[in-house]
Formats: sequence, C-alpha cells, structure tokens
Amino acid sequence: MEYLSADHLSPRRTDLPANARHVRTIAAPENTLILVAAEIEAAVLFPEPGRRPASVRVAGVGRGGDAAARAAIEATRPDFVLNVGFAGGLDQTALPGQCFVTSTWVGEYAHTAAPLPPPLRASLAELRATEAVTATVDTSVGDAVAREPLLAAGAQLVEMEGGAWARLAQAMTIPFAAVRVVSDRADNPLPRPRHEILRPDGAVRWGKWARAAAGSSTPWLAGFMALRNAQRDWRAATATLGAVGDRIQAWIEPD
Repeated sequence: MEYLSADHLSPRRTDLPANARHVRTIAAPENTLILVAAEIEAAVLFPEPGRRPASVRVAGVGRGGDAAARAAIEATRPDFVLNVGFAGGLDQTALPGQCFVTSTWVGEYAHTAAPLPPPLRASLAELRATEAVTATVDTSVGDAVAREPLLAAGAQLVEMEGGAWARLAQAMTIPFAAVRVVSDRADNPLPRPRHEILRPDGAVRWGKWARAAAGSSTPWLAGFMALRNAQRDWRAATATLGAVGDRIQAWIEPD
C-alpha cells in the first residue's frame, strides 16, 4: 500500500523550491526509518521493554548526529524518513506539550518537509497536531538576540536536527517529515539540557542541577524558578510525546 506525496494530490506549484517536489511516493510503514536525536526521546516514545520498533535509530544531537543519520539512511534506504522528538517554542503559539508537524524549515537549513502519510496524520490530529515553521540551529538560542532573526523568518519552533537531516534524505530522493513536541520555551533556559536534569516523569536530578546551577551566572532564585517552570513543561511534553509514540506504534503495527 502506498500513499502519494502532495505532488500527486494537488496541482504542482511552480513557486516551491526544488526540494519541495518529492520524487518518491511515501510507502507503507514497514519501510519507514524513524530517526530521533536523543535516547531520552526514544525512551519516551517507546517506553515498553522489547516493543521499540526495529526501524528506530538514535543518531545524536545536532551536527554530532549528522554522520549517524546519514549512515542510517544509506544503510536502510527507506521509502520515508520520520524524525520525531522535542523542540523549543519560539513564538507565543508554541506552548510546552503541544504537538506540531513541521511544514518547512527556515534559516540556514531551509527546506520543505514531505507530507505525513494520511493515516498517521489523521491519528496525530487526535492530539490536535498542527503545522509549524521550524528553524534548525547549531547552538542554543537562549538569548533574545539569537532568537530575533529566527522569529523574523517566521519560525515557531527551534531544534538542532530536522532541516539538516531533511537535506541528507533529499540528496537520496527520500521524503522526510518531522513531528515535534514542544518541551520548553526558548526563553526559559536551564544551565544543562533538560533531559540531563529532569527524569522522564519530571523528577529533578538534584545533584546534577546543583552542580550546573553553581557554574551558571543566573541568580539562584531565578534559576530555581526556571527549574520549576521547566519541570512543569517537561511533564506536559513527555506525556504528549508518549502519546505520539503510541500512535506511531499503532501505525507501524496495526491490529
């Protein structure tokens, strides 16, 4: 069973960049590669021991994951690549716990995403997933100066892999889509990545947080309030990402 790309469902638009015109059809789930950046994302998506789909690959965060992502695509030669994970919210429409399907990436890694297979898209609609413009960046955008050009370009989300990995897949004429759940606001930074300080259930790794906070220039009270906000947001995000995983699992392994 195959699902046609958007080019087959509507008249071809001549104003889109070449990378928006996917030359393959999107095949059934058994030939889909699921790429995630971090092990914590895979663990939240598929927490049940022994039930993680064989098509899942953990590539690594940011540019450190590019080589592994390329190798996974080259080795499996899938009909479709699905990137799933967390993202930071840039504008006021992207709140922690919300689920988004990337429509385009803007900025240095500008690219157009492939459409999701209709059954998966319909399933994610149950989570009120909507489309979003995303920016892929190489470094943190915790300060307003770094966020300003991304907001000016229309980005609602920020992450460190999607646009770059989409280009890797495009070079092999393989459609690439991304589903992201907002884990935090880009303007509420912590001294270390959230998954290092917070467990999947939101519990704080106090020793790691204390060591990171001691080396931070943020005043202690402000840092503690940021931690509490992050804890609330992380719980919402992991709950939603887990629900995304349930729907991906059902799509891959239907009853």
